[in-house]
Amino acid sequence: MTQGLWLVQSPKKVLGAIENTSYYEKNRFDNMRTKVQGELRAKKSPQKTDKSVQFNKAMDRQRSNTSSRLRNDIGAVFVAHLHPRVGDALDIQDMALRAGYADLIGGRKDDSGKITFHPFDAPALHSDGADRLNVETFLKNKLVMHVAAAVIYGKKKPIKMATNKPCVSGPRCMQQMHNISNSTPGFVACAGALTLWALSMDVELKKKGQQTGINWYSCYESYLRYLLEGLRNRSKPVLALFREWDAELFPDSESLSAQYCDFGQFWPFLLVFPTLKSIYSISALHTHFCIIQSARPVYDSRHNFISSRNFGQNSFEI
Repeated sequence: MTQGLWLVQSPKKVLGAIENTSYYEKNRFDNMRTKVQGELRAKKSPQKTDKSVQFNKAMDRQRSNTSSRLRNDIGAVFVAHLHPRVGDALDIQDMALRAGYADLIGGRKDDSGKITFHPFDAPALHSDGADRLNVETFLKNKLVMHVAAAVIYGKKKPIKMATNKPCVSGPRCMQQMHNISNSTPGFVACAGALTLWALSMDVELKKKGQQTGINWYSCYESYLRYLLEGLRNRSKPVLALFREWDAELFPDSESLSAQYCDFGQFWPFLLVFPTLKSIYSISALHTHFCIIQSARPVYDSRHNFISSRNFGQNSFEI
């Protein structure tokens, strides 16, 4: 549910695609065919039935519910993390005020006044507020974690988490209903894109923003690619990121990053949304994913991050 807000193609094409047995996950972002194969494996139901219509309707509802929750219900979370820039819980609902948050989401104005959006340079995503990519703090801002909490726990718990108050999630929240117990790359990437969307001028949660022109799917995909490359290369900052996310959102569960270290050859199970985790065993997953060979297109020999240039589109004009 957290990864299906946008698809690279229509649900009918993605979910109706035939699985290519020669697909290699490390080539997921090479072209449209491999992107479809990657999304098919991340979202396909174990039952071999055409779910595209139901999936499309469910995602329309999910987008509507998510946008309403972020803008109307958890404004206090943005106040807690971004005060005084966000001074009141209602500020996040005002498009004119959100226009002033362009720098928080990676917007930079050139000499001509044109604003370009750089998704890896967003202070709102960095725990230290950095306005240039810092791999030690990128996607570690608790604002992003609490936005994710709003999706799976409901509107009350993230506010209490952000204000350091004790909280207990209700039995009917998504986390309880689907037994979600760990963070996954798609979950984190989606939360990053949702955080920036909530602070943007865009009114509706769509693949491409009508007001800003930002392609939010490309933003999500860039973050996902960064995280997958980090896992593949055993990047210390990325592994630490998942430990921090799990400690914040799932304190009673063992971090999947630890399991990845122990069973590195089976790391693609991280891609499967947790609702499928109870259905598939690790051995069964191995029949759906190839074993990934090490590749370091943007990491040095010590697994240090070098550049974000290979992670898809890195800037968008606003």
